[in-house]
Amino acid sequence: MSSQLTFSYGKVLTLCITGRNNVLCLKQQLQRLALLDPGVLERLEIIIIDNDSTDGTSTAVKQFEGRVPFTYVCNTDNLSRDNSFTFSLNQAIAVRSKYIWLLDARNVVRVEHFEMFLDMLDNKEFGLVHLVGDGKHSKPSATYVDIDDFLSAVSLGIIDTSRNLIRTDYIRGYNPREFGAGSGIPAVPLLLHVALSAKQNVMYYPLLFDDARIDFIAESRDPVRAYAKNLLAVYDAYEDEKRSVSISPATVMKIKSKVSDYLLPLIMRLFVLRKGVKGLEAKACRQTIKQELSWRPFVSVMKWSVSPKVWGRVFGVLAKVLHKVLVFILALITMLICNVVVARAFRSLKNSLTTYRFRYRVKTGKRCRVESPVVVEGRNVRIGTDFSAKPGLILECVNTGNYTPKIIVGDFVSIERNVRISAIRNVTIGNNVMIGQDVIITDFQQGKTDTETLHIVPADRQPVTRGSVVIEDNVIIGPRAVVLSGVTIGKGAVIGVGAVVTRDVPPLAVAKGVPARF
Repeated sequence: MSSQLTFSYGKVLTLCITGRNNVLCLKQQLQRLALLDPGVLERLEIIIIDNDSTDGTSTAVKQFEGRVPFTYVCNTDNLSRDNSFTFSLNQAIAVRSKYIWLLDARNVVRVEHFEMFLDMLDNKEFGLVHLVGDGKHSKPSATYVDIDDFLSAVSLGIIDTSRNLIRTDYIRGYNPREFGAGSGIPAVPLLLHVALSAKQNVMYYPLLFDDARIDFIAESRDPVRAYAKNLLAVYDAYEDEKRSVSISPATVMKIKSKVSDYLLPLIMRLFVLRKGVKGLEAKACRQTIKQELSWRPFVSVMKWSVSPKVWGRVFGVLAKVLHKVLVFILALITMLICNVVVARAFRSLKNSLTTYRFRYRVKTGKRCRVESPVVVEGRNVRIGTDFSAKPGLILECVNTGNYTPKIIVGDFVSIERNVRISAIRNVTIGNNVMIGQDVIITDFQQGKTDTETLHIVPADRQPVTRGSVVIEDNVIIGPRAVVLSGVTIGKGAVIGVGAVVTRDVPPLAVAKGVPARF
């Protein structure tokens, strides 16, 4: 066999890139190739076959002239799929390269291992090789001598020309039209011809390019006809022909099973869900599949339903969903906890600053705790130890010039929210006093109630007091109570909710009502 390989090679590899209206992919392809060293590019012959593109491919390609050595061939007429394949193949064969790689524009090559890849092609004679990739592409993963084993391993990868390298010697003088015209998948006859022609040939399934994830079934106009009928017709033809090396019936059976597995999404839709496929007539598709694949679609469905890989994917998806739900719940809980912790920390810091400012303005004893907001007007305020006040406290000393206003608070006094204590003379609160929310304690009123004063605008009236307010020890003042001027509340007295205290309250008495009675 080696005696046939007598002529010298000009290049190691002819990279023939075909495409139609794939300008973005083609630009990415050329950008990758421009990263190769000049020494590597010299060993390549790059041909770009433009099949009547209308998206500005020719203009985009010209930008890479001088950066990547290539030959640009543009067909002015839109060739059919078969004729386009034949044209590209003939262009590649005309170059004296050792190997031909027909590459779809959408499968962009990786360049990091390209030099090693060329060395491997240039220095070694391969048999039938199926490269599934080891990450470095330094050696093939599996080499086959038996054609049946090889075709069974390659499976439907033989359809995609982008995944196969061809030894040029074995296809010189080969006419793809003779076998491929009308099949809809013209690569299959050629690649079968190459695989059956000699042992020293490489059928490559590379991971040397970034796959564009093309859905060939979705892109085909009639996937049932192209894959279930024409593909098997090609294999059957090679099985029936009298050749020195042919395909065994067992291999054809295996390939039919793989075709059935490949069409599983369509089979599920047509036979299980009993639904049509856009662009296809469901009844005719079912009839074609039954005729060409017989019982294999049902086997494919059963294999799929009990496949550990499928159930692994199902449980994998469920695990991912559960993981995301748990992550969301944990994130929500963490966020709520963090919000509460942060809010408490901020409130504590805010209250600490408020207490610090309050103690700076007011003379207080130890362990004073005041929550924001708090308002202090005037300087004559004295507070004992263990004083606590909720938000909204107002301490107001109004200087009228007649008195020196004072507010004196004893020890262990607790004040709830929104309490106002105002003085123009003197307000004294004893020890162990509890004051409820919304309480007002004042020793003055805004003006007298005689006829002359009532004619004055309220803002211009002079404050009038009937005397100081004295709240003795152990007193409880209920919410919304009002304590007016000149009042003394005796020890242990209780002022009811909403009471208005206008006169003295004896010790240990309970005052309630408006005005307060006891």
